Amino acid sequence: MPSRASNEEFDLAALSNVAIEAAESASTALLARFRPPAGSPLELNYKGPGDVVTDADIAADRAIAEVLALRGAPGNVLSEESSIDKGDSRLTWLIDPLCGTLPFSSGLPHWGVNVALSIGDELEIGVVALPTCNVILGAVRGQGAYVNGVRLESREPPATPETSRSLSTPTDAASPPPNGPYRKLSRGCTASLPQLIRWDSCFRAVFTEPCSTI
Repeated sequence: MPSRASNEEFDLAALSNVAIEAAESASTALLARFRPPAGSPLELNYKGPGDVVTDADIAADRAIAEVLALRGAPGNVLSEESSIDKGDSRLTWLIDPLCGTLPFSSGLPHWGVNVALSIGDELEIGVVALPTCNVILGAVRGQGAYVNGVRLESREPPATPETSRSLSTPTDAASPPPNGPYRKLSRGCTASLPQLIRWDSCFRAVFTEPCSTI
């Protein structure tokens, strides 16, 4: 694992701006195909049961790759839809061009774009774009987190009766096969949480036994 000092050779602030630009470019491509007119439906393909990919996924993936190439961003690229091996194992761009393909293809707004950069085994930069909310969340290790360029600050929660709370479940929680589509949808919902900055507390539930269905 590289030492923290080895990261000083990279301009993380500049690379963060590249990540944001890439996410914005993908967002533009996705919005152009979101809720398409009847005469231009999404092209749907299935990589596996419940695992759908659309032409919008591919367009967003291409948009991100073009920005990384245009800005001369160093490092390999590992995307859900493609990969680019530049022979530089120090840096890896981790891309999900459309997180929440199922809700996207269903016309629901719970989807986003994920762009991250790791140096060695350490995740240094993370960006999540939520196009339908006009929100971009970003963070750089050791430099805080931001929403649309405004730094997030912690605050004291109000009295318990007045608090707002969130409950999420991990996508790998034990569940029966019929819940597969629900789990896919929940990934997109998890990605669309700018409201987290308005919630006073967030809880994560882990189920050790399969969920029952009604």
